[in-house]
Amino acid sequence: MHTVIQRVESARALESHAARPVAQRFSAGGSALGMLAERLNQRPSVQAQLQRQRAYDGGPRAAPVQRMSWGGSGVVQREGDSDSEDVVDADPSKYADFDRRAHEEFLRNPIYQQWVQSILEQGSVNVSTGNTDPYAPLAAWRPLARQILIQERVTPSPRRASMMAFEMTNALQTPRTDALKARALAGEFEDPSDVNAGETRYAHEAERSEYDGLSMHHQMMAHGIQNLGWPAALDTYGPKLQEGGVWDTFEKYLAQQEQRGHTNMHRSNYNQWRAP
Repeated sequence: MHTVIQRVESARALESHAARPVAQRFSAGGSALGMLAERLNQRPSVQAQLQRQRAYDGGPRAAPVQRMSWGGSGVVQREGDSDSEDVVDADPSKYADFDRRAHEEFLRNPIYQQWVQSILEQGSVNVSTGNTDPYAPLAAWRPLARQILIQERVTPSPRRASMMAFEMTNALQTPRTDALKARALAGEFEDPSDVNAGETRYAHEAERSEYDGLSMHHQMMAHGIQNLGWPAALDTYGPKLQEGGVWDTFEKYLAQQEQRGHTNMHRSNYNQWRAP
């Protein structure tokens, strides 16, 4: 039997324990909940789960699936002052079947295969048909949308397929053109002694990127014509790039682009980026 003193001391001990703040009793350091959690964490099943979680946290993530798509929505049909009621928007999927089949044929070419692999590592690509203003390029690569847009008036033909392939070279070179833009924004093309030097240097580098794309297109098409039986009409730029052609050097190509005003488009982009 407990003595009176023992009962009193026991009651005081219980009272003292009850008086401790709740936050202290349930804190992690040696508290009831902390010790319970520690015991649970020692169970083999919990340890195995924790080990799997650590492996997942430290391991590589599966890359999102990037793919080619054909037609669909998201096409800016008309731009600038071309919003006329007489202009009918194109169905983005109008020539999707042709574009897809041309792409699948191009994939027989190992050069094109390498292009596509590199491009899809950067993100998915959509190919669609549009009907923008009559002054828009017949085909264009839109890097922000990651979309190749070919005008509706370019109907299914070797010409359309060739245009799509060239825009794939622009898609392939997106990291290069992005780097050029970054250099432009950083003022790396500027020359304090010549106020026009920056825009001209940038424009010429942008033209060089396109010229290299033409050369890649020619190389890919020439391989297909020689080894896969493709029609010669696919090699749109080959005759101009071959020795004796009007574009057999970059300098000749640049001179023509300057004459046609194409280079001024790059100058305009540069000045927009550099505007205060």
